[in-house]
Amino acid sequence: MTRRPDDLQPPNDSNTPQHTSLTVTHTTMSGPLPHPALVEHYERISPGAADRIFTYAEDQLRHRHEIEKLVVQTQSRAVVFGQWIALTVILAGMGLGALLAYTGQSVWAFASLLSPLATVAALFIKGRHDERIERIAKARSV
Repeated sequence: MTRRPDDLQPPNDSNTPQHTSLTVTHTTMSGPLPHPALVEHYERISPGAADRIFTYAEDQLRHRHEIEKLVVQTQSRAVVFGQWIALTVILAGMGLGALLAYTGQSVWAFASLLSPLATVAALFIKGRHDERIERIAKARSV
């Protein structure tokens, strides 16, 4: 059952006006550290608590930086690996095209030379397009 504010006031038996006031305070904090007043309160309750809180926040920040560094390194390695695979596909396709041209099959040689180049070029263009869309989305979210 929900009570309305009228239900919470005592009945007015006298003719004297009654004044009631209500003050509501709302505080919001965001981040790895609690509000300074809370840190001070924790320190009074348990000496050394503030140092433990700050050490915890510093350790979390260090951990986050290590993970971000690992992600960047992994993405860089994936890009380099993809480039090596692309080079291998292009060279294999061109080698096959050269072999087909040597044997006199010029139509298949031409297709074999252009197909890997066109595929890699299309993937490169698509990757750049996806990166641009991602950058725009990040800029809008900030």
